[in-house]
Amino acid sequence: GQKFSAAPRFSFISIPVRGRTRHTQIELSLLFALSEGRLKKGDRVVSILGAPGSEVLDSVMVTDGEKEFGRFFSFQDEELPADLGRQILSRALELANEIADEGRECKPTGTIFVLGDYENVKDHCRQMIINPFQGYCEEDRNMLDPALAETIKEFAKIDGAFVIRGDGVIMSAGTYVKPRSQHVAVPAGLGSRHAAGASITAVSQAVAVVVSESTRKVSLFKNGERFLEL
Repeated sequence: GQKFSAAPRFSFISIPVRGRTRHTQIELSLLFALSEGRLKKGDRVVSILGAPGSEVLDSVMVTDGEKEFGRFFSFQDEELPADLGRQILSRALELANEIADEGRECKPTGTIFVLGDYENVKDHCRQMIINPFQGYCEEDRNMLDPALAETIKEFAKIDGAFVIRGDGVIMSAGTYVKPRSQHVAVPAGLGSRHAAGASITAVSQAVAVVVSESTRKVSLFKNGERFLEL
């Protein structure tokens, strides 16, 4: 008789940011598919989608992944920091999106999450305030803990960055991030938070998620460049 594989035919990727444009939804899907090795160069991507919030699928789009989203493949080639789990990047994007959305409704807030490669990142940091996470056990300061979300949002109002180890443990908040190297090229036109995100990722393997206080947009930096804006 005919044999059937026990392996599932489909796998699912949860996207942590909702309410964005269709193009952004596709970009995020590709980003996480690449980070999990589910997409490779030469693949063609078929997207079935609808307007955010409509709960209706009304469009089909076929794209050449490498041609349309080539920068993501270069991101894959460079790889995430070896210590950075995808769920940590996903959680940082989710929290950044919530901070940006809440800033639209009340006083705007901007912040930076510096993720992964902590041993190198820490050499380019100094505290602007007393570190509010110092002295707590690691289990109580992991950003994956839902109970910590409101605390993170409150500390996001403080100037400076969150420095987060690749496993999600928050090492510090209110941290001044400035690479010691004087030869880091920062893209023109960026504000101080974006410049810090670009700079720290240029001298380390870290990824930086930046929330703009003025535009309430979320940017993702790697290798000194912004390659995604939500």
